[in-house]
Amino acid sequence: MTWVNQNSIELLKKYMGQSISDSQKISFFILSGPQGIWKSQIAQDLVKQEIWQFFHNDFLHIKDFSDKLWKTHELKVEYKENNPTSKEIFDNYWYEDLWTREINHRLNISPTWKFRVVLIENIERMNASAMNAFLKTCEEPLPNRIILATTSNKSKILDTILSRAIVIPFFECSYDELQDYCNSHSLFKKAPKLKDISCFMSMWKIWVLNRFDEIFSEVEDLRAELANVDPKNEKVIKTLTEKLSQAEELNQQFANIIQILSSDDFSQKYSSLSAIAKKWFIDQFLDWLIFYYVQHGEFENAQKWIEIKKVSSTNIKIDNLLFYALI
Repeated sequence: MTWVNQNSIELLKKYMGQSISDSQKISFFILSGPQGIWKSQIAQDLVKQEIWQFFHNDFLHIKDFSDKLWKTHELKVEYKENNPTSKEIFDNYWYEDLWTREINHRLNISPTWKFRVVLIENIERMNASAMNAFLKTCEEPLPNRIILATTSNKSKILDTILSRAIVIPFFECSYDELQDYCNSHSLFKKAPKLKDISCFMSMWKIWVLNRFDEIFSEVEDLRAELANVDPKNEKVIKTLTEKLSQAEELNQQFANIIQILSSDDFSQKYSSLSAIAKKWFIDQFLDWLIFYYVQHGEFENAQKWIEIKKVSSTNIKIDNLLFYALI
């Protein structure tokens, strides 16, 4: 992962090293850049390198679960199932709401070893009162404390907060960087024909590219599984054959998505877009459609999909949204 945004990573590593060697150095860093480029993962990996043996005790990760909760929030933190105040988002994944005061309190607790670190995802989602409550912690940080935060829109952060932080810019990957990433991580070995369009449709985000590789590798995985099934087990063979047929059809629709979008066949467009959208992440999919139409000067179509994106977070089913958009 360190092959991309390498300059930004080295800069953050340098500043963190200074904070670790001299506790009086500025210890509040904001990683600013688009969503989906692994800013939080990069920060977490760097912290692990420095305090790995005490990571679980001295590191607090405030996670953004908006995409799981279908609504924006102030702050969430991953928590354990045995905590009676925690809530289950999906299978075996729990969270607990934290107030800014509680975060400040946890920062005040002495570290197990030498440093206590907090990472706050999308700090711009703290409201004004929460940011003001957090301001004192940023203004007068205790020794041996490091505060890391990520943001995809630093204009929404209070100027008083920004002025206390070292802001480190992160950038989306270029098409060539995505190609290099695929090659260095052996992505799309099972579906080489889909690598180029995946790099394009990922909208320059690595996590989407990895998800594509998982989806499109399913065909070869199912074929291998089917080849090893006992020929007498007709039920399993039937199930795997049906799954394989669906996976092959999805890969074919994805490979031909440009031609499908240009087609006048409503039924084909609807079934293909529906299958792809259900397997993919709807926000990312809509972003790509908007980008595609803007790039080709089809602004009326682009505006139509922008309107669809505005209502995509409601309870309207994706099938209905696509049907409405296509008519």
